[in-house]
Amino acid sequence: MEEEGKTAARSTVHSIGWKRFFHFEWIRMPMGLLKLVEFVIVIIALAIMGGLRSTAGTGYSSIEFFYFVHSAALIMIIMTLIMYIANIFHRLPTILISNLVWTVICSVGSLMLLISAAVVMDKYSGNDTILAAGSFGIIAFFLFLFESAFYFIKWRNHGPYATSSVTAVIGYTADAVATAEQVSAY
Repeated sequence: MEEEGKTAARSTVHSIGWKRFFHFEWIRMPMGLLKLVEFVIVIIALAIMGGLRSTAGTGYSSIEFFYFVHSAALIMIIMTLIMYIANIFHRLPTILISNLVWTVICSVGSLMLLISAAVVMDKYSGNDTILAAGSFGIIAFFLFLFESAFYFIKWRNHGPYATSSVTAVIGYTADAVATAEQVSAY
């Protein structure tokens, strides 16, 4: 009987330890789903533009600007996903995760996505591949605009310097802590 209790306590502690380092529940939350959709849309825009064989004309700098803006957005999305999933987002200074900073960052990012997509679509209006990539850039603009609106609403409700991060759900309950103490006593 006592042996069964030790095994159950060890398996409980193991699952608690794992959840301490990874927070996959965040992906199922609305902001996690939004980040995943942003990731997919930006990847598709870059993949379509990367499949471009050759371009004629003087607007190649607009394509490079498109690559730069969408690559920077992709890097920021990946960093945000890693920080939330790895449960290290709450360790950043509070000014970096405040509603004010996230509202400004998402607004500037959405504006840059719109400009890069619009410029490339204007320069190469006859090329279907570039128009398709630009269309996904416009969709990414709306997703980032939605995120900006989300942080703006949080700013209005909770103040500009309230943290915008989701509190990490580590999974500690009174029973789990007591079980962990029992296992460490063995």
